[in-house]
Amino acid sequence: MKKFIIFTGFLLLSITSSFAQYTGETVKPSNMTVGEIKSKAAKLDQKDLTIEIKGHILSQIDNETYWFEDSTGKIKVNIEQYQLPTQPFNEKNLVRIIGEVDYDLLEGVEFEAKNQITIIK
Repeated sequence: MKKFIIFTGFLLLSITSSFAQYTGETVKPSNMTVGEIKSKAAKLDQKDLTIEIKGHILSQIDNETYWFEDSTGKIKVNIEQYQLPTQPFNEKNLVRIIGEVDYDLLEGVEFEAKNQITIIK
């Protein structure tokens, strides 16, 4: 029984140590304004760039769509429920959203959140 416990412990240790974490450079999202996004929407959508925007969520349009605004303009943002901050927030809170531009000729420009929304204090 002792040998089995020791063997199991050794096996678990060797398995968990075989998973390494990447420690090299990572690509940081580009900081952009709503105005920049709207003026370059078609190109940004084609490149699938990760973009960071900072501003205020003004109101909820439907279950997963919100109006977002910064000093340069207003844009629709798609946010899944699990991506919303866990603490209550409103239009006065400054937030950071990381995501991608979604451009459609008929529907216009939208921003799609890819990460958890962060409230900036």
